[in-house]
Amino acid sequence: MKPKANRAQLVCENGQGFRPSDWSIRLAGLDAQFGPDQRLRYSRYIKPVSREGKRCLCLDGATATERPSIYQAIMHFARQNRLAVIPA
Repeated sequence: MKPKANRAQLVCENGQGFRPSDWSIRLAGLDAQFGPDQRLRYSRYIKPVSREGKRCLCLDGATATERPSIYQAIMHFARQNRLAVIPA
């Protein structure tokens, strides 16, 4: 089941970029698992995406209730690093 677009948020890098450049992939890995083919599968709640050339992390709105500790960790990371939080 795919998350509804109106229930998602994007946490994006600010206009200056952010290092390390794979930060969104690392954060999405907090809730990822390896499949039977040994490839990393991102959860339906958290996925790395690109928006207008910026690295972003797409959070399903259900993340706050289904995975509260991960949601809080990501939002804390966004605040600490002054990343933009954009409703999708």
